Amino acid sequence: MPAIIAIVGLLVGALIWYNRIKRAGYVAGELKNAANDVRLAARRFGFKRRANVHPIDTLDDARLAAAGIVAATVQMDGLWDQSMSDSMVQQAQSVFNVDPDEAEEIVIFARWIAAQGKNPHETVRRLARRLKRLAGQEAMADTVQMIQSVSGRDGRALSPDAEDAIATVERVLKSA
Repeated sequence: MPAIIAIVGLLVGALIWYNRIKRAGYVAGELKNAANDVRLAARRFGFKRRANVHPIDTLDDARLAAAGIVAATVQMDGLWDQSMSDSMVQQAQSVFNVDPDEAEEIVIFARWIAAQGKNPHETVRRLARRLKRLAGQEAMADTVQMIQSVSGRDGRALSPDAEDAIATVERVLKSA
């Protein structure tokens, strides 16, 4: 009887390890796909990473800076889910007047650029400064509207972090 219990225990242990290895392979594949998506989006928007320069400081497209602000704000609100992604794509498509594929690429790149910051609050501030250089005060209304629409999707109240992001964008873009 103890031998049967030991054999069953070994089989269960092997099955657990097999499932962990299988899951790790799946996650590695997903990470590879995500990296390819970011690389393709970066190429489409002409983004070139330069040594010793933060990626935020190399953005040349105001749409990417504005969408990055929204992505960083969403990061403050919690984990990404499908409704956040769908809402961001819809807002990018509407505000930037682009087709769904380009809107999705903007969101993919925005999520990546937002993840490059040390914390979402600082990322919002840096991206707002970059947006001001690229588009000036004219970008404020669209950016604030996107934050409100994505963070307030499905009738939710804006979180204090989303309100803080809006205040940061307004403060930075209004400053001389």
